[in-house]
Amino acid sequence: MNLYKALLDVSGFTQKGAADFHSVRLDTVKSWCGGRNQAPVGVISALADLIERMSTAIDEAIAQIDEMQTQHGSPQTIELGFCADDFEAEALGWPSASVHSRVIGTIAASATAAGYDVKIAPRGSTPATAAAVDANA
Repeated sequence: MNLYKALLDVSGFTQKGAADFHSVRLDTVKSWCGGRNQAPVGVISALADLIERMSTAIDEAIAQIDEMQTQHGSPQTIELGFCADDFEAEALGWPSASVHSRVIGTIAASATAAGYDVKIAPRGSTPATAAAVDANA
C-alpha cells in the first residue's frame, strides 16, 4: 500500500475513473497504485482535495439529517438518491458515479448508525429524491 493507493481507495474511484480524473492513461494509474512509479504531488493533492470535499459533503448531510430530527421529530425514513451514471454525477459536481456512491454510502452508514431507517434509490425515482433533483436543477 502506498499513499496514492490509499487515497484512491478512500475516494471511491475505480482505476479507470482515476485515470479520467487525472487525465492520464490507465497504465499510469496502475503504476502509481502498484508503487512502480510515484504519483506526482499535484495528483496526490487533487485526490486529497476531493476527499476533503467528500468529507465536508458527508458532514453537511448528517448535520441536515440531525437538524430535521430536531425540528420535526425523528423522520421515519431518510431517502438518499444515487446517480445512475457519471454524467449525472458530474451534473452534481462529482467527478464520477463511483465517487458519488462513496459519499451516499458513507452518509447512509452514519445515518443508520444514528438509528435512522435509510433507503437508497435512484435520484428522481421517489417523491423525496425527485424533490432533491428539482432543488438541484
